[in-house]
Amino acid sequence: MEGDQRKDHQYDLPLSSNFEHVQVKHFILDLKCNFDSKKFESTMTIFCQRSIKVYLKNTLEEQSDINPDNIRTESKLELVKEINCTNCNNSGSVDLHSHKNSNIIKYEAALNTITLDCFAIDVNDCYVYDFPSHPEGLFKHSCTNSPPSNLHISQCCMKNYYALYNNLEKQKPINVTYTVSDCKITMTLPKFIDHCSQVVVKIIYRTQCNGPSLMWTLDQMQRPCVFTIGHQMNNRSLFPSQDMPKAMSTWHCNVTLANDWKNFNVITTGETLPEKFQVKDDETVYHSFNSYPMPAATFALAIGDWSSTNMTALINTNIKENNMPSCVVYSPLCLHDQTIDQLCQYLPHCFEALYSTLGSYPLKHLTIFIAPACFDSLGMACPHLLILSQSLLCPDLSMMYRVAHELCHTWFGILTGPKDWTEEWLTEGVCCYLEDKVHGIAMKWNPYEYQSRCNLRSFMKYRLLLSEISNTPEHLQTLRPNADDSVQEPNFVKNGLDPEKTVIQVHYLKGFFLLRHLEQKAGSDHFLSALKIFTNQQLGHLFSSKDFLHFIFKQCPNLGKTGLTVDQVCKDWLDSSGLPQELDTMSSELCSPYIQDIYDQVASIKLSKSLNRSVGKKSKLSHNILSLQLIPEQQVLFLDLLVEDSVTLSSNDFKELREIFQISTANPEVQHSWCELVISQHATRWLDDVRTFLIHHQSMGVYLYGELMISEHSAFQKLAFDCFSKVEKFMPEGTLQTVKSMLFPS
Repeated sequence: MEGDQRKDHQYDLPLSSNFEHVQVKHFILDLKCNFDSKKFESTMTIFCQRSIKVYLKNTLEEQSDINPDNIRTESKLELVKEINCTNCNNSGSVDLHSHKNSNIIKYEAALNTITLDCFAIDVNDCYVYDFPSHPEGLFKHSCTNSPPSNLHISQCCMKNYYALYNNLEKQKPINVTYTVSDCKITMTLPKFIDHCSQVVVKIIYRTQCNGPSLMWTLDQMQRPCVFTIGHQMNNRSLFPSQDMPKAMSTWHCNVTLANDWKNFNVITTGETLPEKFQVKDDETVYHSFNSYPMPAATFALAIGDWSSTNMTALINTNIKENNMPSCVVYSPLCLHDQTIDQLCQYLPHCFEALYSTLGSYPLKHLTIFIAPACFDSLGMACPHLLILSQSLLCPDLSMMYRVAHELCHTWFGILTGPKDWTEEWLTEGVCCYLEDKVHGIAMKWNPYEYQSRCNLRSFMKYRLLLSEISNTPEHLQTLRPNADDSVQEPNFVKNGLDPEKTVIQVHYLKGFFLLRHLEQKAGSDHFLSALKIFTNQQLGHLFSSKDFLHFIFKQCPNLGKTGLTVDQVCKDWLDSSGLPQELDTMSSELCSPYIQDIYDQVASIKLSKSLNRSVGKKSKLSHNILSLQLIPEQQVLFLDLLVEDSVTLSSNDFKELREIFQISTANPEVQHSWCELVISQHATRWLDDVRTFLIHHQSMGVYLYGELMISEHSAFQKLAFDCFSKVEKFMPEGTLQTVKSMLFPS
């Protein structure tokens, strides 16, 4: 059955856009938000660059299929400077009226259709605009005076796009024939503009209330809000797009709110805070923009009634000079004080750590948003925006490692990324590897503590990886599913819609251990230096697994001296399921006092329980545990080993443990392990701890539903159904499917 599903691409994400013939250079979104209907009334204006076919005299045969972006001034087609701007040259424009080669007698669009990826949107109309005074040269792509960085286009170009957009009302729109299917919209352009390499298209549409890209929900204050959830469909039910890694565009966005919602905040992935202005007595518009060409999947949006604080004003000036961008934080009022307090403590040191590890932070602005409880991840990084789970808020800052992880995505996943989306280890694996290094530096751990805690965290990841491998289908265990497949233009992302992918972490963990393995072979300093050089050279570019590995091997000669090769790494680590042989000895290599103390303690407790049971005595846990002063990761390991070794605990034992570990305020990872212990031993007295966890830490509690059900204890099974009934309405689609399969197995 599984093989048939794979063959039929049931779980593959279709890539339908005709990017090879048409490229979206820029788009402008107009979104009118309606919380009552849970829809956006939307208009999308798209600035497209088309490939042009060239025909030669006497043959009337196609001579070449030219992408105007690749044309140089010495080619047969001469570049044009139609727009009256002394700063700009239109490096993507083709002059169809003044050319050097008299043999060229005909120009024609390589394709007269534009196909975009979309899902669950209702299209009302499509138009194309004819600009008779500017048949070509509409879009300016670069400025010769004050050139921008290689990461973003100039403000002059951005203003030109918006000026064209504002002038559309003076132009006559031409209706376009279009068809909409489950996964795409195809527009057929009129023949009389076939000679135009640049066209402006407008799509008028409405989002659907059940579109998976958006989560319409209630925040922690029970107020309505909406945000992009990071669904496997990306943003396809928010706007049509060329949804593929190499299709990058800049954008403007206007979000309109009625007066009923005038106090709400609008958050986007724009490079500054949205500019707010009144357009009518009863409407407010929030305008934002992004001049960094990015894939459409990186766009994010959130609208709701949240408190906000400018973090930059609260942070010491000396720290601000150390490469921290301007930073604004949004969160529900009930969480705002602790959010600001903890981020103020952590962020300045985190940016110092990022600077020493990866270099200058490449963006100038950052918005941080604490998402509603239904958010199904601990964090999601977007350009200029971090969406974080409330589960990261912990007084000892022990969960802030995930903030470090998400900030590392700025280098690996946002400003660079894989050519092939299936090679996500290049982002998640790398950031998983970097998170502990950055977090340890930010927390000012001394060298011994740094080494011991990083080893402990690696050991915990190793245990988790073993569990993941044993519970993950083989086809999801490979980090490079397409291997060396040379298909240039795939029409789907393999396993891109597989619901199991939303809850597994193999690509994080296996990628982490590959990088750790390379670091050990290359030498830590050499390896980290190579990684830093790679990020600086690759910003703004896509790369493959082999590109990355070849670079690291070149920068770290010691890797080759060990007999290791790129091909061998690909074969053993990336293209095979299961674990490579190098990980067989990982458990012993990672052993440290932080780990051994816990194993010794659990063994001692188990022996004591056995001896006392034989003589009818009761034993106490508290003395030995208190003397160890366990850090959160040790607490997690301790609780997990109690479950694995089936150490029978008394009611008093549970009470002592709960007090010693201060479960009600503990790190959520500790709370999760506590819940597993409670369930495994049917400790009904502490059912409310499990209930609280499932409600407040929804992204972390998915598998607890399964454990509650297989406990075969009526009180625990009832708890699973009760909690599910409270949160199912706002559960993201992938999480909902997973939990339902546990509660209602077919």
